[in-house]
Amino acid sequence: MDNEKDQPESTAGKNYAQPSRDTMPDALASASIRESVNEGLRQARERAYAQDAINATGKKIRPPGSFFDGLKWEGQHYVTDQPVRAALVAAAGGAVLTALLIAFVRGGRRR
Repeated sequence: MDNEKDQPESTAGKNYAQPSRDTMPDALASASIRESVNEGLRQARERAYAQDAINATGKKIRPPGSFFDGLKWEGQHYVTDQPVRAALVAAAGGAVLTALLIAFVRGGRRR
């Protein structure tokens, strides 16, 4: 028994699973938890709203060439999907441009 008294008492591990000395009544604890959850939900809604605003702005402000890149892609796929119709549309567009050019050139001489 003398050995037990000679060894220093270890304090490691003591009070490890002791209940908190600051105990709150259940109703107060529930209100505190409810308030914390409501605050977290409010912050999450604010972040989601801000992210939606950023996404909407990003969609409105695109690089200038992105619109034409989309048209280019659609045109290439239209030509491969419907080559005859694409050739007819190109011929009609060329005829309209030629008619406008001839009208502009002739209109300038008649003055």
